[in-house]
Amino acid sequence: MKDSSNNSDNSTTLFQASHMMILVTMTVASIALGLEGILLNWEKWPMIPIFAAVAVSWTLHIHQTFNDRYRTVIHCTVLMGLLFYYGIHPTSTFDLSVTACIGIVLCTTTGVKKLIYFCVITFCISFGYNIVLILSETPELFDALMLSRIIYHPLIVFVVGWLGSVLIDLWTQLLDHSKHEVEQLTEATGRFNEFLTKVSHEIRTPVNAVLGLSSIAIEQAEDKEQLQNLREIQLAGKRVAEQISDILDYSEVDRQRFAMNIEDYMLASVLHDLVMEIKPYMKKGVEFIIDVDPSTPAMLRSDVAKLKKIIWHLTTNALKFTQEGGVYLRITSQPQGYGINLVFDITDTGEGMSDEESERIFDGYYQASNTYTRQAGGLGLGMSIVNGYVSALGGFLCVNSVKGEGTTVRVTIPQEVVDPSGCISVRDPGRLVIGAFLNFEKHFIPVVRDFYNRMVVNIVKGLNVQMHRVDSLENLIRLNSSIRMTHLFVGEDEYAQNIVAIEKLAENSNITVSVVASDRVVLPAGTRVHLMEKPFYCFPVAEVLNRVSTEEVTDKYMYCHGIRALVVDDEPLNLTVAKDILGRYDMSVTTASSGQEAIDICSKEAFDIVFMDHMMPGMDGIEAMRRIRSDVLGAWKSVPMVALTANAVSTARESFRIAGFDGFVAKPIDILELERVLRLVLPKTVVTFEDTPHSRKRNTNMRRRATDRVDDSAAAAREIDGAVKFGRRSTDRIIGALKAPATDPGALKTPAADPGAPLGTERSEDVFTPLRKLGVDVTQGLLYCQKDEEFYRSLLVQFASEAAEKRTNLEKFFTEKNLNDYSIIVHALKSTSKMIGASDLSAKAKALEEASKSGDFATVENGHKTVINEYTVLTDTILENYGEDDPGENEAPGQSTVATAQDRDALEFGPVDDEPLEFGPVNDDVLEFRPESEGRR
Repeated sequence: MKDSSNNSDNSTTLFQASHMMILVTMTVASIALGLEGILLNWEKWPMIPIFAAVAVSWTLHIHQTFNDRYRTVIHCTVLMGLLFYYGIHPTSTFDLSVTACIGIVLCTTTGVKKLIYFCVITFCISFGYNIVLILSETPELFDALMLSRIIYHPLIVFVVGWLGSVLIDLWTQLLDHSKHEVEQLTEATGRFNEFLTKVSHEIRTPVNAVLGLSSIAIEQAEDKEQLQNLREIQLAGKRVAEQISDILDYSEVDRQRFAMNIEDYMLASVLHDLVMEIKPYMKKGVEFIIDVDPSTPAMLRSDVAKLKKIIWHLTTNALKFTQEGGVYLRITSQPQGYGINLVFDITDTGEGMSDEESERIFDGYYQASNTYTRQAGGLGLGMSIVNGYVSALGGFLCVNSVKGEGTTVRVTIPQEVVDPSGCISVRDPGRLVIGAFLNFEKHFIPVVRDFYNRMVVNIVKGLNVQMHRVDSLENLIRLNSSIRMTHLFVGEDEYAQNIVAIEKLAENSNITVSVVASDRVVLPAGTRVHLMEKPFYCFPVAEVLNRVSTEEVTDKYMYCHGIRALVVDDEPLNLTVAKDILGRYDMSVTTASSGQEAIDICSKEAFDIVFMDHMMPGMDGIEAMRRIRSDVLGAWKSVPMVALTANAVSTARESFRIAGFDGFVAKPIDILELERVLRLVLPKTVVTFEDTPHSRKRNTNMRRRATDRVDDSAAAAREIDGAVKFGRRSTDRIIGALKAPATDPGALKTPAADPGAPLGTERSEDVFTPLRKLGVDVTQGLLYCQKDEEFYRSLLVQFASEAAEKRTNLEKFFTEKNLNDYSIIVHALKSTSKMIGASDLSAKAKALEEASKSGDFATVENGHKTVINEYTVLTDTILENYGEDDPGENEAPGQSTVATAQDRDALEFGPVDDEPLEFGPVNDDVLEFRPESEGRR
């Protein structure tokens, strides 16, 4: 027979309970022997080593000293000592067999046959000793009965020992067979996982191509039906991509082979990405509320990719299985010695689960409700992935669900703290007075109202600002008359029902008005109301509050006389723009085209402020900034460094601040934001305000005051005409009487239009018509150039003249699949094309930048040729029309585009009143809602 000692690991694994059984048995036996020894007057001294051996056995077991096999041998040796001590007394001769059988059974539970042999040998020695002693002292007792007993008792012990040995052999064979099957299943599972991984990767490549091509097609589509079909294709492609990702993640969890990627991250960035990815799952009638404790540290350290997956799966699960009500994501932190415990509570008002369903949700491929499975879709892997990733990050997960009421999932994950400052902050909260026209009573499920109330309270407390909430237009009117609000947040329904009043308030006051609405909402043309897409939560609110408000603007011209500024950017066009804009503040501007050049210049010259681009070849802006602060003279540590970059995502400002920058200005440069940063980082004594522009500026293109109205050259009259779409309200038509704007310099100096024709039709072409035909937003380009047409034309020529080198580099890096350098070039193209108003080309360059940064060559390959072609057509057009022309030779002098009275009548506008529109009750004389076929009377 096969010796079980060769399978000791399997045996000890199967019979782990034998340790405790042997310890308990020998403890009871030692106490019984002690009592019997006292009653029968046995030797007392052997009890001392017996009790000591029992105590040692318990100590070894409790402290898990030695391995299982050695401890088993020690325990059984002590047990055999007890058996021997009991058996050497003549009174125990024929009771010994029963005791030995008990010992054999205990040894059988260990799965080690040698211990059975040990027990049988111990019995034979003790039994033989007693028989010899009896026969030598009382031979008259030897008779037939004695002989039968001498034969019968050892035979019983031998049979029991043989049965125990056979049983161990059978168990060993079963273990070997089971082990072989487990190995086969494990191998099959491994091959299956590898197959899934390979298939997923193979499928992912064409799916990425579908997504990339559909994105490009969506940007080019003009037909509405075709556009909708393309969006459906893109949505289906995203679903496939998500399911492929789930398969790969589940395979990683199932094999317990986690590739941990620990890095610093910002909670604001994680939530921003989550909101962008989760929007397709948000549905009408289900509110998504995010509530963040403002004291949560701004920057943490963990595997941020797995953290995102955890939140994403839990949130999308909650949204999928919630048909009405809402989903509430609450994020808090608990300070610990190692950092914090980051806590996510996801509560929904869905159907909930029974206890049995709650226990099974972590099983792979299981979904709680077959009814909702068909509606929600998915592979049933989400919770298994969440559970695996939470365990991998050292956290724990708790599910509390009530059938018919909803589910709450709490995830707690330990995190290291990189930046302990709060994740949300606003500048100068004391100046902010916030109004909120948000009627939470419209939500008929009480818990949703409670979610919103808690979130608003936490925002107010965390940001330390004043907020006044009203639930009706009448109360808003009273609030506006009693306090001076700086910001107003309006709900989607509240805005739809009171649009005229809200538009008047935004038009005729310094209040920053933001409408919290879904992405289906389109605001009226020319509105001053801002759209804040749902969900309504702290980070977008803080971003709005941190924007420059009209209250910060002065009517005077701002100057920084004598300030020495260094601008660092690898893109010559950006350097030209920055030098011109900063020069208008009477600064002395020096430029550098790389981080190393900036370091060299700073080592030779002194500057009062440095503007640094982020993405540059070789040395990026953050490294250059740190090198300047650390390697150049110590005085440089106090020189303000401002990040001047096209990276304008909502979390960029905070990330650059943490990196060490003193300020942040997004490209293209916004004048109000630039002036705010200059006032913030420069000494107050060097910032002056004057009534007239400095004499060195061009008389014909003087920088405007910040409060001057930005005109719209695309139309001579502003309208709010059928542009508000609230789901089914897409047929609503809104016609208002508003003041026509002034003409746009440098835009439309054209021959007079036919007075009787509708404005904007049959006009002669202006000087920038070739660009407009290509979709270039000339008005926006002029705004970036401070309405300086001459400067704008020079930028166009410079943009086109640099194109040949950029295209060569793009083709080179594309051919070499050098995505790192490729991303830097398209990043620059994104910035410069947006600067001249080529927003479509800028958006496509941005898509290529994001794809190249993520290593997605398939998407780059799909979009590269389109971008190169559009880039070539645009630059050829610029060189052909503006390369050698005089800036004004194509303009017809003396012409203007100010709208005539007939023009305004043709637009179906009512009489124009130069008096400002008052904020007050709305009546039918001011604005009418009527079908599109009807005109204004």
